[in-house]
Amino acid sequence: MKNLFLLFAATGLLMASCTQNETDGFNSQNPDAIKFSAATSRASISNLATLEGDSDGFTVYGISQGASAWYTNIDGNNNYRYSSGSWGWAGTAAKWPTSAADYPMVFYAVYPQSSSGVMTVTATDPATSPLTGTVTIPSAASLQRDILAAKATATAKPAGGILPLTFKHILSKVNF
Repeated sequence: MKNLFLLFAATGLLMASCTQNETDGFNSQNPDAIKFSAATSRASISNLATLEGDSDGFTVYGISQGASAWYTNIDGNNNYRYSSGSWGWAGTAAKWPTSAADYPMVFYAVYPQSSSGVMTVTATDPATSPLTGTVTIPSAASLQRDILAAKATATAKPAGGILPLTFKHILSKVNF
């Protein structure tokens, strides 16, 4: 009799525990949003931990096939940053195009962002001259930073919507 009672109790608990769906609203994934996974070239000063630790993130520019303007929400004004254990857009997420005619898409990313005072990026007509930059080297060594850049091309929407970006050092700080 005890065994039968325990069986019914266990069955009741099992059914009650499966009646609610739990979701993590903070890390919800939108498969239509453009997402990046970041990596860096080998360096001990500015590496992936540096990118993840900077609350401003990095600046992203993107252009789709045949476009004469930067892609919506990827025009250098919407940073991509690491927060609460995952990468995401600081503002409104950019969406992958649904038309095959919009591919390939080319993405350019720069770290640190333009507002840091170290590098100012000028985004002109993306069809003729995608990006130009002016580097200002601060006189105080403590304010000097490595400059990293990445370029990636998507010929179609990647599985899961995540495109890998590998940042390379285009200007490195040297201590004497």
